[in-house]
Amino acid sequence: MNALTKQFLNLILEEAPKDEKPPPPKKEPKKESTPEKPDESKFKKITGKTSNKLSQGRPITDAGLSNMRDRASDPKEANELLKELGLGGIPGSNIYESLYNLYKKAAGTELDVLIKDVSLVQDTNKMLGVQISMADLWSQDDKGGKRSYGYIRSLLIAAINAGNISIPSKERKKLRIELLEGSSSLVAYVGKSNSWGMEK
Repeated sequence: MNALTKQFLNLILEEAPKDEKPPPPKKEPKKESTPEKPDESKFKKITGKTSNKLSQGRPITDAGLSNMRDRASDPKEANELLKELGLGGIPGSNIYESLYNLYKKAAGTELDVLIKDVSLVQDTNKMLGVQISMADLWSQDDKGGKRSYGYIRSLLIAAINAGNISIPSKERKKLRIELLEGSSSLVAYVGKSNSWGMEK
């Protein structure tokens, strides 16, 4: 069959030439799942303000912490790091449940030398957060707690980068971990820096 006849038959039968492939279906952009609204009755009220002083200044020089920070920033290494620490998938229907489950699970591993307990909390303005009560050892490092704070923060970064917990990008940008003044606790919350416990 010559080319002209083949072309004619294709037109009559409305057949697409065999070497033509249909265009691939368009991929729809992934939508972030809408987290459930937290049940405020599960969050105990606490007083006090937070301070971001532990995150200020130049990063401290510490080989162990630097290694953890580097591994936490790389998704593959972050996943391996969490496996080594005994932390697998972290359940949670919203950001606060995820944070609570992450640090509660960490408190049952070798990180119990830093983390004593974890609680769902809210301040006097009903801002929600997660209180991480630190073991006595945390503030005894030669950097006034900054080294311990660095490990706590790196653990969160590793969990996010490894995909163990899912936090919407909008909330991730405003996620803070700050020292509850006059205590041995950190508070993780979503908001402006130093806004926890502020009078309105």
